[in-house]
Amino acid sequence: MFNPFKRRWVKVLSIGMVLFLSSITIALAVLLGDNRPPDVKAYMDLRFEWEKTRRDPASPSKSNEEWAAIKTAFAERSLALADAHPNTATEIATLQMASSWAPKTALGQTATERLGQCVVKADLDQLASGITSFGLPGIFVPEVAPLIVDRIQDHLTHAVAVTLLSYACSASGSGSEAEVVPPAFAKAAELLVTNFVQSDGLGLFCGALGNGYYSPHWAAQFEPQLRTILRVNQSRWIRCCASLALASIVESNPDRQPEAEKLLEEHLQAYDGKIPGQYQHVESELHRRATVQLEALKHSPLWKPSPENAGVDQNGNTLCLSEHRGKVVMVSFWATWCGPCMKLIPHEREIATQHADDPFILLGVNADQTDDETLKRLASLNIPWPSFRDIRPGQKPISEEWRAYFPTVLLIDHKGIMRKRFSALSPAVMMKAVDDLVNEAKAEAQKVTVNVGAPQ
Repeated sequence: MFNPFKRRWVKVLSIGMVLFLSSITIALAVLLGDNRPPDVKAYMDLRFEWEKTRRDPASPSKSNEEWAAIKTAFAERSLALADAHPNTATEIATLQMASSWAPKTALGQTATERLGQCVVKADLDQLASGITSFGLPGIFVPEVAPLIVDRIQDHLTHAVAVTLLSYACSASGSGSEAEVVPPAFAKAAELLVTNFVQSDGLGLFCGALGNGYYSPHWAAQFEPQLRTILRVNQSRWIRCCASLALASIVESNPDRQPEAEKLLEEHLQAYDGKIPGQYQHVESELHRRATVQLEALKHSPLWKPSPENAGVDQNGNTLCLSEHRGKVVMVSFWATWCGPCMKLIPHEREIATQHADDPFILLGVNADQTDDETLKRLASLNIPWPSFRDIRPGQKPISEEWRAYFPTVLLIDHKGIMRKRFSALSPAVMMKAVDDLVNEAKAEAQKVTVNVGAPQ
């Protein structure tokens, strides 16, 4: 079943593969940690309570205002716990929680500033213990990544150097939508690959470059480092992470799809999640992600006719993809709960405006609900192009049929041939691809016009 995938483009999953085990890890920590210090137990109990709240079946029905109030309450409790345990790893871990849960509030900003002070002055072992959440799935605060790199670069022989540099990579790079590499990531990556390329602690570094869902726009410049890791690192877990990161980088380039298929097939053959070990369950999850990516590539192969498609828009009006033959068609899979999708809308507006008089059309596939409140919210966005409803009564959702998670953008040329598929969306690259296809369509139309008008 492909559909459950689509709501996973949220910050917690873009962080990397270790978060797959978050609830299991926290539950085990709570159940088995009788010998933990009281402050550590209090921290873990609060983490477990948050996970339980976040995963409550009723959570999706909560409004943005309700969630903001819940997060603020958790942040206040976290900050109080930090106040109760100054100069400890617990203070560091709980400040991370407060910063993460209320990032845009005065409370969250205070927590971030205090966390930065801890990074600068804390004992390195204490810092590593707190910053990695006592071994629980990480909470990443981008603002402290440069401070961590500056702190550890003079202590590269310390036992926690790899741990802290890997954290800095994930905090600064995971889910990044910047067009250029974050400076903290670049610096941490250089130190890691130069000094620790054979380490078994490079999982977060690899995951930040690609985790089977997403690869940052700038990740391609680290392809040589990933290939070096695959060549010299002997850890099965790190090779697994590096293999999928490399495939994700290649897959994000619409001109390298056949190579991406080959890399994904090699990954699936090498890492099936069936070998017992510490990371078996996570490897199994990565295997599943790679499987879906490969299915998506094979389902919408480039240079072949696009699938026919018919449905209705959010107002119930009939839409048909095939009726737009002769035009370049941009199909954007989006939803209001998908952060990258929403950030793409201004760029899509620019494309639609720029090509308003050209043989071009932009069509959405929207996965929001169809209740009255949601429809009003969608209408308030003032998006001028039509969107198919993803859900079709009696049929598979369009996203499942097309094997497209959110966001995905497909470009179909004026002959109905699939030409580009984007999952990591660089607006500049996408705009150029649209320009090129529209120019092709206009040139051919001009050629036809000249031929028709030529004397017989």
